[in-house]
Amino acid sequence: MKFRLSDSQLEKLSDITADIGTLFVAAAVLPAVLNKFEISELIKGIVLAIMFWILSLGLIQLAKQLKA
Repeated sequence: MKFRLSDSQLEKLSDITADIGTLFVAAAVLPAVLNKFEISELIKGIVLAIMFWILSLGLIQLAKQLKA
């Protein structure tokens, strides 16, 4: 069974993954601001955020290729 997403669905999925990345940044930075600073947690949050943002950009590029 093949499953294909339309370009608008890919763009929406891209928005969702970008939002997840933003949540990871907030989850990593907010405790650091509230004096519960742990460098390992901060690094993990930032790395996960970057991974989701890259995935989001990849989905946008895929949606653009489908439109062309």
